[in-house]
Amino acid sequence: MENETKNTAVLEITSSSLKYAVGYSLNNAPYILSYSKMAINDCIEDGKIVNLGKLCDSIKRITDIDDEEIKLKADNTSIDLVVPPLGLNVYHIVKSTSTLKGEVSPYDINNIINLMRMEKVPVGNTIVDIQLEAFKCDDGVIVKEAPIGTQTLMITGIAKIFTLPTAIYETYLKGPQTLGLQVRKTIVSSRCSSKLISSQTNYPDTYFYVDLGGQITTITTINKGSPIGSLPVYMGGDNLTRHIAETFNIPLDAAEKIKSRYGYDTREGDYKAPILRGVREDGTTVEIQHSELNQVISSFFVSYVGYIENAIETLTNNHLKALKLGEDKREAFDKLPLIISGGTSSLEGLDMLLEKLYQKRRVIKFVPETLGARDPEATNILGCIVLGGEYLGNNQNQIQSVSLTREKK
Repeated sequence: MENETKNTAVLEITSSSLKYAVGYSLNNAPYILSYSKMAINDCIEDGKIVNLGKLCDSIKRITDIDDEEIKLKADNTSIDLVVPPLGLNVYHIVKSTSTLKGEVSPYDINNIINLMRMEKVPVGNTIVDIQLEAFKCDDGVIVKEAPIGTQTLMITGIAKIFTLPTAIYETYLKGPQTLGLQVRKTIVSSRCSSKLISSQTNYPDTYFYVDLGGQITTITTINKGSPIGSLPVYMGGDNLTRHIAETFNIPLDAAEKIKSRYGYDTREGDYKAPILRGVREDGTTVEIQHSELNQVISSFFVSYVGYIENAIETLTNNHLKALKLGEDKREAFDKLPLIISGGTSSLEGLDMLLEKLYQKRRVIKFVPETLGARDPEATNILGCIVLGGEYLGNNQNQIQSVSLTREKK
């Protein structure tokens, strides 16, 4: 499986953007043939579709690869869909089955996956993803890789199953399905990101992963490279833009422009020109110094980080309770580093600001190393591509690949 290079098309839908990539995984690393992203507004709010037509139109445009300049065209009827961990629950599961021919085959692995998919979960929830972690044959030896070809009468799979509220899950399926796209499998975003992070060197395997989005920030506990719990904070970079716009009484596009161009920068300079000068719609003049923008961004992040820390504390309490651990174990969670990614993590000077706000916890900014997608917003879809060649709890047993062709002109 490691050496196959079947192309995978991956779509990620968030409240503020779409990301789409076509690529393949080789030796646990993603390789990108095409990557694009598109801002969307007023399509999804708090995990609910508010404008299906606009969403479908945006999905259709971003998945239509027909690049005349590089003569690249994709037949993208099948996609893998990255879904957010909104309402995520994680369960451990063990299932066994007899092998069809006395040795392990792909059919037997899919049979185990199907048995796991039949597992009962709380009403109102749906199994959206399965992470096979280990296998055991008749000899009792536990191995991580699917033991294809091993002589055994029984094969046991050890896995995590990931569930989401059915309403949330169906929301993110609705756009692709309305367009007739076949969703080959769904994978939770934080599992994708943790897979990509573990594939790059010098990163811890246990941490809190903070995906700084536009409208929603998700905080996920990663234990030994795998998600075990997640909570959302309904704030993000779009809220910062509105905060800047409201503070200075300027249009949203102007606020976004100075946020993106200047960010947070406390370096002193001899020449202190305003970063924005103009006339408002009401006729009053506006002149903004970078120091003023710094104050606005700083005040926003004080509040923002407070919400993130509240989520981390709730996750910690949940883990202590679920694992039946005493309060003496809380310190271990309090010392876990944060790994941040997502679009808002690209804010200029954010590292400096978070260093001030987090003096007792290490904060690590993650940027993918993948050529053609060295973009924090691509973290989840790149991880999904790495996972694309593995035996997963996919919705379809058959494996399909995306056909990319070079057109001859």
